[in-house]
Amino acid sequence: MVDTNNPERQFIVTKNKGETKIEQVGENTNFKEDSVLKSAFGLNLYKELLPEKIIIVEGSGDRYFLNHCLALYNFRNFAIKSAGGASKIPTFAGLLSNEHLQSYVILDSDKEGKDIKKKIIETYKQFYSDKNLMTLKEILNTLPDNSTIEDLYPIEFIKNNLKIELGEDLEIDDKSAVIIQLKNLDEKLKNDKQKLESLKTKLSNAFTKEFHNLEKLKSCERLSGFLDNLILKL
Repeated sequence: MVDTNNPERQFIVTKNKGETKIEQVGENTNFKEDSVLKSAFGLNLYKELLPEKIIIVEGSGDRYFLNHCLALYNFRNFAIKSAGGASKIPTFAGLLSNEHLQSYVILDSDKEGKDIKKKIIETYKQFYSDKNLMTLKEILNTLPDNSTIEDLYPIEFIKNNLKIELGEDLEIDDKSAVIIQLKNLDEKLKNDKQKLESLKTKLSNAFTKEFHNLEKLKSCERLSGFLDNLILKL
């Protein structure tokens, strides 16, 4: 049996290429990490171990970015979970609904995000509504249509880092979705999903390094407005 009141009594046993590894759960074990929970306790015990609020986002880059921002805001009683892609969010949302876990879902504001939101509300209408299932633009209505996390970055930051990564100056603005603009301006990014995802990861890493304290973060007008609105909804 699993003693959820004394997690330090548990051991995580994993096997990789014939090698068995045994690790005791200790005070430094991060129970907010999906892999730790799955390995140590199983999915059905999430509600015993997770913080009060669970935020579901589309990808790991979204999770990394929002974790960084909300930590600087000292908003910590939450866990952000990546669904591993927009198409997987309905399954993830359904699982949390079945477990009666308080969760919030944040989606991109593109057609896929809107369709997924509609699907989840129709399927799990007793658990999800506009109050806990939101697109980015519904959190901050000044964002452009089809907005993604990248539209929360300052436009000059994006331009500077695009020049570093792509070696060219791209004429982009904050009036329309950044990712759509990039696809229209660069055929390689349009046709190579892996290259685009790599660029998005590099932008996220560069942002967390440059905007590493609350003062710098709040200098990003669009982002700080988004975070203020998000926290009010949680």
